[in-house]
Amino acid sequence: LFVSLGGRTDIRWWNDGGLPGASSVRIRELVDRPAGGRLTPSVHGHQLLDGLVFGERLVDEISVRRSLAADITGAEEVLEIPGAGPVLVIVRPPASGRSGEVAVLLTGVDTSWNDLPRSGFLIPLAHRVAERLAGGGEDAGGVLVGGELSVPVAMAAPGRVEVALPDGGGAVLAVLGRGCAAAAPGNTCVPGIYEFSRDGTTVALGAVNVDPAESDLRPAASGEIAGRLAGLDHVFVDPDDDIGRQILAARHGREFWRVLVYVALALVALEMFLARPRAV
Repeated sequence: LFVSLGGRTDIRWWNDGGLPGASSVRIRELVDRPAGGRLTPSVHGHQLLDGLVFGERLVDEISVRRSLAADITGAEEVLEIPGAGPVLVIVRPPASGRSGEVAVLLTGVDTSWNDLPRSGFLIPLAHRVAERLAGGGEDAGGVLVGGELSVPVAMAAPGRVEVALPDGGGAVLAVLGRGCAAAAPGNTCVPGIYEFSRDGTTVALGAVNVDPAESDLRPAASGEIAGRLAGLDHVFVDPDDDIGRQILAARHGREFWRVLVYVALALVALEMFLARPRAV
């Protein structure tokens, strides 16, 4: 789970265990720095920052003007403001029957808070953090959109639990049995965090993710594209061809006007040849 804390963060909800997986991060206060504080690596050679730092500096100069000061225990610090405290940390949830890591960004992704939205540093960092989190929680409930979501819960008695949907819509019910709560596939069409609760108490969290293949920017081979377009009318255009002509041909068929022009020119040439003066 990757959490960015901003101006709408409810500190009381957070510190009261609203997100159990990050209970080791307790927010103290919101800190304003009108002059800004430079964002730097917390440790030298961190794997998440490989290629994104030069010496002790980030590839981009990022100033943080607002952040949340917090008391953090047992966390892995990634980014910080020197002398002010950490800005990006990765924590492990407490031993409560769930596993997996939680990354907490103690500043908002907002130009009024910092320079991250304008920086080329944010996207590769977020991608690496997401890969790290996806690989660190094999036992946590997580599926792709449309899949069947089931999460382990620390409850012995079977029953029913409420599942709060990420879009804030109405809760749905799931049957609880054998220590596992399941949401029907039709209820996982919205990506985000699904909160399983019973009697007003959160008993488990599950994640529904967008298929990472949608973010794969590598050019697909023609064979792969043909396979995905099987059954659809399509044609491959050579990069050197006139794409406008190819589109017209696909819509209206092959153009014959050039052939007719060539035939007309041949007839004109033949007529001129036959009409030329002949010597007696």
